[in-house]
Amino acid sequence: MARVIRAAQVEAIQDAARIRRLADEEAQRARAQAYEQGLAEGRAEAAAHLIGTARLRQQVIEQAEAALIPLVRSVVERILQVTFEEDSARIVPLLRTHLGRLHRAQNIEVSVHPDDASALSLLALEPPNFRIVADETLQRGDILIVSNLGRIDARLALHLDALQKALARDL
Repeated sequence: MARVIRAAQVEAIQDAARIRRLADEEAQRARAQAYEQGLAEGRAEAAAHLIGTARLRQQVIEQAEAALIPLVRSVVERILQVTFEEDSARIVPLLRTHLGRLHRAQNIEVSVHPDDASALSLLALEPPNFRIVADETLQRGDILIVSNLGRIDARLALHLDALQKALARDL
């Protein structure tokens, strides 16, 4: 039995197919738009996360650098202490360097730690206008020179302070 389809039914079937096709196209566009929006949001979120991570990394580096400077100073200071404790004669080149700047000076008084004074007195560095003074307030390796030309403060702490400031400035 053959079925007769009326024109209105054909038109309704065609309208339904057209509506379904339009709905499918709209759904496809909506999916594509949602995908692009999600991708953009994901990229923005990832970028924000990367920026936050970079800031945190920079803070960690700055904190590490700030902690590193006093550590470097302590290590250098300890190395110098051990160096002068093990060999008092190491003060001699330091003293000669400073005395070289005072070749016209008279009445030179050199203050050093008592252990360093003992080492210097054994080396017969004293010219007639030169005197070594043992000063317990000084650390091993410290040198204070006073003459008629002025004063040279060559304490190791001053050199370490300068090193610490240079590191802080350069880091």
